[in-house]
Amino acid sequence: MDWNKIKEGLKALITDSTSTEDVEKVTSVVKDIEVAEAESNDMLQKHEELRKKYIEAVKNSTFTEKPKEDNPQPKTLEECIQEQLANRKD
Repeated sequence: MDWNKIKEGLKALITDSTSTEDVEKVTSVVKDIEVAEAESNDMLQKHEELRKKYIEAVKNSTFTEKPKEDNPQPKTLEECIQEQLANRKD
C-alpha cells in the first residue's frame, strides 16, 4: 500500500479556504495513517523474521540428507551394474 499517496491526497484537500476545524480533522487522519503505516511495517518485519525461522526449522527437521541435484543425470549401464553388485548380499 502506498501510504504516501494517501497522505498527500488528504493534504491536497487543504486549501486556503479550508476551515481550521477541517484542517485539524485532516491532520488527525494523517497522523492515524502514519501510526497505521508504522504498525504495518512492524508487522511485515515480524512476518519476515517468522518466515525465516519457519524455513530454517523445516530445513533442520526434515532434510537430514544431502540435497539432491536439480537436474540429475541418468546413470550409465555400468553404474547400474556396479550398484547392483554392491547391493548383493551373496
